Amino acid sequence: MKQLLFLAIFVIFITGCDEKIFVYYYPGSFQAIGDKNKLYIFLQIDRIVKRGYSVSDAPTKYRCGHRQLIIVVDRQKGFLETIELHKSENNKDGVTFHPNISFIFRYNNNFYILKGGSKNYYRSLFKWNIKDKRFILLPRDNGNKILKLIGIKENDTYGDVEDKLKSCSLKEGWNFYHSKIQIEDESTLTDKDKLKWENLELTVSMIKRKNDFDLKIQSNRINDDVLILNFAYKSKIIDKNIYDSYEIESGHAKPWYKSIGP
Repeated sequence: MKQLLFLAIFVIFITGCDEKIFVYYYPGSFQAIGDKNKLYIFLQIDRIVKRGYSVSDAPTKYRCGHRQLIIVVDRQKGFLETIELHKSENNKDGVTFHPNISFIFRYNNNFYILKGGSKNYYRSLFKWNIKDKRFILLPRDNGNKILKLIGIKENDTYGDVEDKLKSCSLKEGWNFYHSKIQIEDESTLTDKDKLKWENLELTVSMIKRKNDFDLKIQSNRINDDVLILNFAYKSKIIDKNIYDSYEIESGHAKPWYKSIGP
């Protein structure tokens, strides 16, 4: 009984303490899709959050939102444009580019992202909007109609869906290339991924320093085309209000989850 009372008092004490919340950015996933003339690299920079109370030496660390970029590469001219994606109209970070969760494809002269379903969310379709510089969530009925036209069924496996979306892109002259920057050990100073497209081979590498890191994308062109993107690595302390604002566009919530979820 005394142990339970002590535990209750300790929990109250902990929850009453000012919590330290640290945040920094680190390379995440990327997908790439291209036709014969242009390649689009969809790059995600994950926001890493470390949480821990001022009396705790073991904060929890996990991904919480992201920044996202689209890098446009021309077969003849090299790197053309880097687009930073905007937040959604309800101030959420965009739908993830993680290839195990979302699949980017080409349909009817536009880019789409199909986010896979889960126990909390329906399978949801997002469409690229050039003006707003973000992927917009389509109404569920509209998204399902497009998926039906593509030939995707409700009970299709992830592999079936992936094959059908690749086939859909190929019919419009677009091939799919995707990889993922996998940096499991953050003490690693460099990490590389290679991507072959048409007559180009692109190498994505990371160089980490104390307070920032570079993502270097380099092609094997004769003129040694290279694009360097710099991001702050040094963590900063944020307050609970800022932390609570970190949300991701996750698609259409299922009724039971919508009533108790975000």
